[in-house]
Parts: sequence; C-alpha cells; structure tokens
Amino acid sequence: MAKTMILIGSIFLIFFGMYLIPSDFTMAQDAEQVWVRSYDGIYLQAFVRKPSGSEPLPAVMFIHGGVGGGAQPQRKTAVYGRVQSHFFAEGYVVFQPEYRRFHFGQEELEDILAAYFYLKSFPYVDKDRIAVIGGSHGGYLTEMLITKVTPAAAVSFAGLTDIAEMFADDAKKEYENTCKDKDWKEKWYYNGKMIAEIDRGIEMGTYDINMVRRRQTSAAAEVRLELGMRFGDDRAKYENISPISIYKKIKCPLLYLVGSEDRLKIAGKRLVDKLSAMGRTVEYSEHPGMGHGFYWGGRRDPDGNIPEEYYRALKRTTDFVNKYVKNSK
Repeated sequence: MAKTMILIGSIFLIFFGMYLIPSDFTMAQDAEQVWVRSYDGIYLQAFVRKPSGSEPLPAVMFIHGGVGGGAQPQRKTAVYGRVQSHFFAEGYVVFQPEYRRFHFGQEELEDILAAYFYLKSFPYVDKDRIAVIGGSHGGYLTEMLITKVTPAAAVSFAGLTDIAEMFADDAKKEYENTCKDKDWKEKWYYNGKMIAEIDRGIEMGTYDINMVRRRQTSAAAEVRLELGMRFGDDRAKYENISPISIYKKIKCPLLYLVGSEDRLKIAGKRLVDKLSAMGRTVEYSEHPGMGHGFYWGGRRDPDGNIPEEYYRALKRTTDFVNKYVKNSK
C-alpha cells in the first residue's frame, strides 16, 4: 500500500508539478523552522534556508507585507518564493520571519528587530554581510528597521514611507466616526447593532442569525482605526513612525524599487531625494506599467506570462545587494 501511494505521489508530481511550482522553485526540503523570541517574551515563527558554500555566508532577511491578521502556516512557502529562491541560488542564507501585525510601526517593528538580531546570531552567517528586503508593509518595516540598525544593504519594494501623510487626517475621522459612543466596539463587530439588540431581534424573529458576523472592512480602514485610537490628531506621533520624517537615521545603502502605476512611488521618491541630498548611498528604480506587488514575480500579464519588468527589477535588486553585501569583502 505504501509503495502504491509513493507511486501515485510521484505521478502527481510529474504531471501536475509544473502547474503548481514556479520554474525557479527549489524542491529541496531544506527550510528549517526556528522560533524568534521577541521583546516581550513571545516566540514568533520563522524559516531559514542555508545554502552550501564557504562559511560565514551572506544572508538576506525578507519581510512580507500585508496588514491585519496573520498567516503563519503559509510562511514556509514564502522562503521558496521566486525572489527568495533566486537569492538562495546566489549563495545567500534566506531568512523569513513572521511578525505580529498590530500597533503599526511599534510592536511589529520590535518583532522585526528581534528577528534581525536572531539572524545575526547564526554561527554560519556573516554578521557584516546581511541585507534586508521587504515589500509594501514589509518595505515600510525595512525602512523603519534601518533607522535603528545598519545592515550591509536594504531594499524597499514599494514600501510605505510617509505614514503621517497617508493616515493622520483619515485616522482621526475613522476613530471619531467609529468610536463616538461607548458601545462602538460591539456595533463595529456586529453590523451596527449591539448584542442585546440582536438577541431581542432573534427572539422575536426579526433578525437573521446568519447576519451576526463581523463587518467586512479594508486593511487600510483597520490601520486608520488602530492609529486613530492610539494617536488621535497628534500628528507628531504619526511622524515618529514615518521613515520620511526620521530619514536622517538611515545610514546603510538603500534601493527603493517601485512600479510607475503605484501611488506609493511619490513618497518613495521624496525619501530617496532626501537621502541623496545628505550624501547617503541610495538608488531609485521605477518600472513602467507596473503596479503594486509586481516585484515578487507572482503577477501575470494578460498572456499569462511574468512581465519582463519583474526580471529587470530582480536584476536591479540582485546587482545592488551583491555590490554592497556579497561582494563587499
């Protein structure tokens, strides 16, 4: 029976593997799960892939994007992503940590800081040859991280840069509109009704029990509400977690890479200009026709192909990281 199952599995991989696995996906099961102890004693999941080669090895820490909720069981697949696998093939240790997505720019940043120092503790990692790469929210955390530490290089894939400009005004409105009475939390979770109202409605047969669910909202709205609850209309607090407001603390080489159709490019270019005016090592790479997220290689064009701009972005990223990290000795 066991032999039959192995045979079936092998046939499945032969016939269907090409549809499930990217062409540059490494099949070797070499991802090790590790646990990072954060500032408050909480342990967070991470995965690491160690290539062969002369030690100590250069390393890249990848920071995923997304806000609201978590997806720890999926993080193992991330270390086999196209960009991650490319750098693994280039001889880099690939490290992908999880972080808690709450308290935008504060506790989550502490998680990433803990992950960075954990990576530096690996005996086979060259502590002077570490790069950090993040996209979107991960790009933001990359920018914030390098205001506190100085890795050999950093790459922000369309990272959020001006939090005050993006969220301050709307966060205050979101908070005021949502929290204008003491029962706001119940109403936010239950489509504008309090639990007692729902119970009475169910008892009288006037309320559909299937409607008792959390109101659907966007990630941006969640961030605005959370920031509004913490900061209100104190703009200085938003600026304290805005890379563009604390850019003078950035000292390592930085590449900001973005699509021409991505609205985040405006603030990103301003950050690059500010760093350049200070004489910092900084580069800006804008890719025509590309929107948010293209840089990971998961988006397809209308013909089903990965856009050429992805490969140009990957080359630009690789050249930058190799120059300041791999070839820095």
